Amino acid sequence: MLLRAFQGDPAAADLHEQQAVQLGEQVGHMGNLVNLLHLAALRHLIDRNRPRAVAVTQRMVALTDEYGMAFWSALALALKGAALAATEPEPALALIRINRKKLEAARAFYLHPILLCFEAEALIGLRRLGEAEQALDEAHSHADRSGCCWWDPELHRIGAMLARDAGDVALAKEELLRAVEIAESQGSEGMRRRAAAELAEVT
Repeated sequence: MLLRAFQGDPAAADLHEQQAVQLGEQVGHMGNLVNLLHLAALRHLIDRNRPRAVAVTQRMVALTDEYGMAFWSALALALKGAALAATEPEPALALIRINRKKLEAARAFYLHPILLCFEAEALIGLRRLGEAEQALDEAHSHADRSGCCWWDPELHRIGAMLARDAGDVALAKEELLRAVEIAESQGSEGMRRRAAAELAEVT
C-alpha cells in the first residue's frame, strides 16, 4: 500500500489498503487493526487526500477510545492534525503539538519529521513563519540523524511554501528543485509530481 502510494499509483494503493484492512478485521485483533489504520492514514497523507485521511484517523480515534489504547490514540490524533494542516491550521497545530510530545515521550520518533512537516505547514497558514522555519529545521535535523528520509521531498516542498510566503522566489525554486531531485532518486512519483507542478508555477 505505502509502496504504491509513493510510486504514485493510488488505484493499486487502494487495493492493498482494502485487502490489509479486511484481513485485520477478520483477525479481530484491535491493536493490529489500529496499526494497519495508521499506515492507511499515512498513505492518504502521501496522496494529500485530506477527507480520506481524516476518515481513517476518526476510525482510529473511535477504536482507541473504545479499547483504551493511549499510545494509538495519541498517534491517531497527531495524524488527524496532519490531515487538517492545510485547511484548518489552528486546530491542526494543537492536535499535532500535544500528541507529538506524547509520542516523543513514548520514544516513537519515526514520524517526527513527518509531523513536524505538517506542523510547519499549519504555522505557515497561521502566518507564523519564524516558528515554521524552526519546525522545518528540526525535521531536517532529525531526518539526517536518524536516516529516516522518506519524507524529505515534502520537507523541501513545504520549505518552498515558506520561502514563497517570505517573498524569496529564488529560494522557493531551489527548494522545489531539490524536492524533485530527491523524489526522483527515491522513486516517490507522487511527491515528484506535486513538487514539479508547484515548480512550474514559480518558473
